[in-house]
Amino acid sequence: LAEEVRAQGGEVLVFSSLHASGRQLDALTGIAAVLKFPMPELEDMDISVPGHELGGEA
Repeated sequence: LAEEVRAQGGEVLVFSSLHASGRQLDALTGIAAVLKFPMPELEDMDISVPGHELGGEA
């Protein structure tokens, strides 16, 4: 997946699971993205994760 992103001109950052940021990412899905275009259909999805709030820490 990372190589496909790079091939399309995207930037890939890898977060170590030994660091707090990597552990937090693993607790969600393990993958994150910064989108360049709005995706209104995301507003209709239930993407809540128990114990985590958007913009804050549990």
